[in-house]
Amino acid sequence: MPERRTTILVGDRNVLSAVRPSPTDEDRFELVPRGADRDSEAIAAAVTASQPDAVVIFNPRPGEGEALARAGLPVAAWLTRPSPAPADRADLDPFTLLIATDPQTAERAGAEKWMLMARPVSDDLFVESPNFEVIERAFFDGSASERRDRFLQPVKHAFDVLHLVSGANHAQLVELLSRCQIAIDLAGEANIPARDRVGPALAAGLLVLAESPFEQPGLIEREHLLTFSSPDELELLIADVLAEPESFSQIRSAGRAAAEQRRSSVVLPRLVDELLASA
Repeated sequence: MPERRTTILVGDRNVLSAVRPSPTDEDRFELVPRGADRDSEAIAAAVTASQPDAVVIFNPRPGEGEALARAGLPVAAWLTRPSPAPADRADLDPFTLLIATDPQTAERAGAEKWMLMARPVSDDLFVESPNFEVIERAFFDGSASERRDRFLQPVKHAFDVLHLVSGANHAQLVELLSRCQIAIDLAGEANIPARDRVGPALAAGLLVLAESPFEQPGLIEREHLLTFSSPDELELLIADVLAEPESFSQIRSAGRAAAEQRRSSVVLPRLVDELLASA
């Protein structure tokens, strides 16, 4: 059997925990988290010490691409959130491949040629046999704002809805997904970092209620998830779901099946194939 390929994943700790893949017969993955004591040269040194075949860096910072390019490694940049102000943008030229989770993120980063791919979902967030018949509790994971409170306050008073204002770490997210059956997804805001709530929720077999308009590659409204456009619509939707949970089991099952296309141990080896072919 040939030796497994080694791919290094570089990024902030919260992103790396959210995309952590299980090893496969052909691939192994190592995580190199950013830290206060690690500049771009230190990141490059940590990466090259493992002698990887490829590198995937999430939301690259200035200098990181150039430092990794000097090592002669094929590197993909995966943009999962809008880039900072133009003066702080990372130089995207050194990267072999550019991936973005949505066109707006790619455009804001100044990318001219890029691939559209939803962020992968850590293998340990997938529930293999969820119970699609029971729906009792909903949650929203994200910061509060005046706009978000208009959606959340009525349903928090009317139903069993949890709101983690400070944001869940990976362990807390695993627990939330095991305790809840509905995940609420509200649109991002300029001063609140983007977060992928939909992928992990579908992987765990939850019913996703997403604010409209909703766009993610491979997901279809009313087939994989449900959408709402006002606080009243969200309240009515939750009431309908709680009244007849079995009526929504097919959507939950279809959403769980669609999530398989975002499983990290499936997505990342395919990306490595593309990366090495492009190098």
